Amino acid sequence: MAVWPANGATDWNTKSRAFIDIEHDGTTGKHLVDTKYAPVDSVTTRIFTKYFTGTTDSDTSTSVSHGVTGIDNILSVQVSIFDSGTGVYRSPGWLAVVNTDKSITVSYSATSIIMSSMGADLQGQKYRIKIEYVV
Repeated sequence: MAVWPANGATDWNTKSRAFIDIEHDGTTGKHLVDTKYAPVDSVTTRIFTKYFTGTTDSDTSTSVSHGVTGIDNILSVQVSIFDSGTGVYRSPGWLAVVNTDKSITVSYSATSIIMSSMGADLQGQKYRIKIEYVV
């Protein structure tokens, strides 16, 4: 992650815009927004990537503002949350019927990434989010 405040900005949208034109060279790993080119609907398109880290709330739901304009511009969202019970990062899709303490559901809206139905082992734990989107 980039060292804050890189450009003196205090809000997420300004920080994001400050890094949006930096191409990641694969060596430093210090970036907030990464870019690449890929076909989207058969058109070569510049794809941006945002990274978020933080801590889930100490209840069953956490919402993280993503700052991407237009819900249909989001191509993918990946979430991993630290599981305090086993000491590993978990991604959504782990079956709640196996162990409800490790369950998680992830969705996104026009403004936020929503982690809900979080089991006890995922509450108050570190998370990592990666969003790929177009502008």
